[in-house]
Amino acid sequence: MKRLIVPAVVVLSAMAFLAACKKQSVQADTDNTPPWTSSQVAAADSVEGQLRVQGKHWVKITGEIKAGAYVQDTLEGRLNQPEGRGAIGKVVSVSTDANGQKVAKMDFGRNYSVPISFSELSLVNIVSN
Repeated sequence: MKRLIVPAVVVLSAMAFLAACKKQSVQADTDNTPPWTSSQVAAADSVEGQLRVQGKHWVKITGEIKAGAYVQDTLEGRLNQPEGRGAIGKVVSVSTDANGQKVAKMDFGRNYSVPISFSELSLVNIVSN
């Protein structure tokens, strides 16, 4: 009996470990989603959705895009974006890509972040209604 219990525990432990790893590495299914447009409704757990629930809106402004700023994605038809992502995101960091273009790592909420070129972003100011 002892010979059966030890291998069973090892197998169950390995299965639990693999399931946990798979759960942590699951990404949004972006292969079958239509291109993102600003007409899509933002999910309640997206940055835009959370701002709307708080009764806030945004106004485009001029200024420097930097970490902590809110920006609007202005590129219509962006591919491979999860549904409900929203147009408004918060800048996590700023860097320069291999082509010398400035990019912002954007947090859109919903555990989704992506680098986007500055030329495809507009700085916004968050305003209470």
